[in-house]
Amino acid sequence: MQRYYSLVGELEIYKLSHFEAHNTTSAAVTPTKAKFSDSAPSLSSLDGWLEYYHRISDKRNISSYIAADFSFDVTDDDVDESAARKRWRHLLLATDSLTMPLTILAALEDAVPGLPSIATLTLHIVGAAGKEFRRLKLFEEILHLLPTVEHLRVVLVGPESPGSSAGQTGDYEQDIELDCCSTCTANGRRRTVTSFQGGYHEYAAKPAYTKPDLAVLLHSGRSQAHVKEWEPSTRFLVDSGTRTLCTTYTEREAREETAELDELDARFMVRPEVNKWRGLAPLPELLDGPEHGAYYNNYYRYIFQGKAL
Repeated sequence: MQRYYSLVGELEIYKLSHFEAHNTTSAAVTPTKAKFSDSAPSLSSLDGWLEYYHRISDKRNISSYIAADFSFDVTDDDVDESAARKRWRHLLLATDSLTMPLTILAALEDAVPGLPSIATLTLHIVGAAGKEFRRLKLFEEILHLLPTVEHLRVVLVGPESPGSSAGQTGDYEQDIELDCCSTCTANGRRRTVTSFQGGYHEYAAKPAYTKPDLAVLLHSGRSQAHVKEWEPSTRFLVDSGTRTLCTTYTEREAREETAELDELDARFMVRPEVNKWRGLAPLPELLDGPEHGAYYNNYYRYIFQGKAL
């Protein structure tokens, strides 16, 4: 427990100094280099964040001071411990940003048949708010780790989403082009985003709607807030057979949400489980769970599609 509180305190101090230097508490991170080979490692083949940084990202020497559980552990006498500890803190905090695209990519690998043959990949981010908009740049990581995808198309839907592009008032749909790295641009690969302000069931009634490869609900909180407002969207996702990824901060939230889905006879592709690609920065749990507990970004995940037979 002392180690846990020490980590929380250390990360808070680091975030404060990072904010003073960069005007943000988020650790700066950029997508890895684009992969152009089917032999590129899949997320399902990796044990977790250390392997991701070591095998997919460009952080080749971090195993000399980061253990398999991502704790700080210097094993090489030549390592500058102070500099290594600062880098470890930065990489640990970066998981809170990267958890979003990697959690989505892992779900795509687990649940989408024929993923390697998809040229245009469509994601619907349901209940999208500020955090999803701020992380759009990192969605290029999905493009980089799926070498056959030529166009990554993201639709942001929710009451807090801007409402002027995704067929909000008519049958048009305006895709906004997002910047890609020079390698992707040279190879004709694209990222676009469009948005709709309102409930997902409302968006689905518009001519602009097309069924996505994956709908994504990150921390929707639909079992604890705006319960009635969420019901028609949840029912639509089940009834339409839309492949859907959900994440929660806590196990209790996951149980509550899946209880509702069980009542709708939803078919689970993945039952609630601890997400391998959750953020690693602990957030103190003050109201739910055991004393001195913690929760994490995208801590639990589950996937459903359609109705059980």
